[in-house]
Amino acid sequence: MLNLYKSTNSKKSELKKKLIKEQSPFAYVLVTNVEINSNFRTNFIKQCRSENPTIQHYQVIGLDELELWVTMEQQIRHHFFPTIFGPPQYNLRIKISFGEVMLGHHGHGISDRKSLFQISILNIGIAPSYVDSIKVNVIENNMRKKLQIVQVPGDRLMDSINPKPGEAIEPGRKSVYSYELDSISEIFIRDSNVFPFEIVVYDEIGNAYRCEISDEMRDILLDYNEK
Repeated sequence: MLNLYKSTNSKKSELKKKLIKEQSPFAYVLVTNVEINSNFRTNFIKQCRSENPTIQHYQVIGLDELELWVTMEQQIRHHFFPTIFGPPQYNLRIKISFGEVMLGHHGHGISDRKSLFQISILNIGIAPSYVDSIKVNVIENNMRKKLQIVQVPGDRLMDSINPKPGEAIEPGRKSVYSYELDSISEIFIRDSNVFPFEIVVYDEIGNAYRCEISDEMRDILLDYNEK
């Protein structure tokens, strides 16, 4: 294999071919289906640098490293190696939206009405999942932080529409977590040092599932907070 990266009188090295010259890459990574030892890696990098010193970084990924990588990263192995691994066991799809809920009594009209910020969690895996926590990722004073989202128990209307604690989300089913817009909008303050940018849902085994907060949704929350 090393011979491919060494120029001779009869052939050019892979690193001196037309494509490499045209692209002028900053780094070069060799991915191979054979196991790589430290001696080969050292010789490979040394030889590549002598052939093309303009490329600043060289790396080689062997079969053992590739196997470990795709085994640990569920999303990667499912999307790029579906015939080998099949669908991931745990996988949640997150969507955020606005809603409204009303409580009425027959003959007495509506007694309670709330605007909602809703987080829909759809189980697209093959095993039941349990939600551990839901957080908002924000940038505050140029630092990334996580803010926990909670719904204070005791509100009869909100308790009636939210999933029960410890309730599983079965494959193919979804749960919708609703929060009063009044409380959620408090972190969306114009000209503040806090910039919310995504919702993160954590399951019971530590997997994180993310949904970006769009500019349009952020503007709606900012406007609502200023009413």
